[in-house]
Formats: sequence, C-alpha cells, structure tokens
Amino acid sequence: MVNFEIGEIKRPPRRLIEGFKGVHTATISDIFDLMGIDGTTRVINGFQRLQTGVRIVGPAFTVKSITAQWGTYTVADNPTGEYIDIAEKGDVAVISMSGRQMAAGLGDMASLAMQLKGLVGAVVDGGVRDVDEIIKIGFPVFAPYLCATDAVRRNKILAVNVPVQIGNVRVNPGDIIVADDTAVAVVPLDKAEEVLQRSLEIEETEKEFRESLRAGKTFLQAFTKFQRM
Repeated sequence: MVNFEIGEIKRPPRRLIEGFKGVHTATISDIFDLMGIDGTTRVINGFQRLQTGVRIVGPAFTVKSITAQWGTYTVADNPTGEYIDIAEKGDVAVISMSGRQMAAGLGDMASLAMQLKGLVGAVVDGGVRDVDEIIKIGFPVFAPYLCATDAVRRNKILAVNVPVQIGNVRVNPGDIIVADDTAVAVVPLDKAEEVLQRSLEIEETEKEFRESLRAGKTFLQAFTKFQRM
C-alpha cells in the first residue's frame, strides 16, 4: 500500500501527442503570447538538458515532493519504485522538488526503470545525479542543476498526478509536455487543440520564411511577406 496521495490523470489523445512532435517550444511560447497568455507562465526556461538533440512529447505524470535536511525523512518516505509503477508508457515524469538544491530528484537507476517502463523522459524541478550513466542509457532528462547528493532521508513523496508548480508554470497531470534543446513547454489539455493547430500554421509559415532567405530575399523583404501571412 502506497503512503502518498494518488490523483486523477486524463491523458491526451494520441493524435495530439504525435502532432506536437513536430513543433518547437519557441513556437508554442509565441502561440501562447498570441492567445493572450503570457508564455513565461506556460514555458519552463533555463533548465539544462543532459543530451542535445533530444525531443520529448507526452502527458505529464506529476510527482509532488518536499525536500529538507538529511534525516528529516525516512527511507520509506521516498518510494521511487512505487510511483514509477503507477506511470504508463509514453508519460513524461514531472518531478517537483520546489527547485531545492539539497538533493537529486532523479538518478540513473530510476531513469533506467522509467525508460524500461516506457516513459519518454523526465523534467525534474531539482537536482539530477549519475549524469554520465543517464546519458549512457539515453534517457532524456531536463533539470535546473546537477548534484551528487542522494534524496534518501532528504525527500518525501507527497502525491502523484496532482497539480505541481515549477517556477511560474503550473503543471497539471495530463498536460502535454514538449521539451527540446530550447525549453520545456507545458500545454494545458483544454487548450491543446488550438495551440497545436496554430503552432503548425506558424511552423509552416516560418519554413517559407527560411526558404525566402535562402532564395536571396533580405530579412526585411522576407519579414514583410511573413507579416502578411
């Protein structure tokens, strides 16, 4: 029996996940601005990615935890294996530690377990350790910093599949996570259809913009055409 709260998650249709695989986080940020939503409240900027050239898209499987000095909590308070067992193939683990730098919220063993379970990546609002091993297995991880300190006796899992806060960004279970070399975007499920449609339109327009530049147009000429699209 688990000793943490388990909330509800509504995962998005597969077609939305597939659609966002071709969309950049910068485009998503722009779309939120165009929708009158401050992009900084929907996009997590400044996180490191352990590997370049990786993209992850999937529903947010949220993990809410609290971190304190060593000895504050017991080994049983950090049941990583139990919450991994609850996640499903295709999920993105979003682990909230309130940005605390006391301990790592993810290491190589948990990363391997997530990978074998079928999770597509992890976003950790805290430290990540065993970086060389995580890179070796090829599991995509995004986090604000790296550290060697273990979470055992420092971390307590409070709940899974409940809303979590990462900086200015609120992440609800089932929100679509899109992460690339630039940032981590969080697309609310109730806005995903509109964001995807408008993002694909912008991506196509920007493709034409680049083609115009390569064809000899100046930036100003191409931009003038771009504005009319």
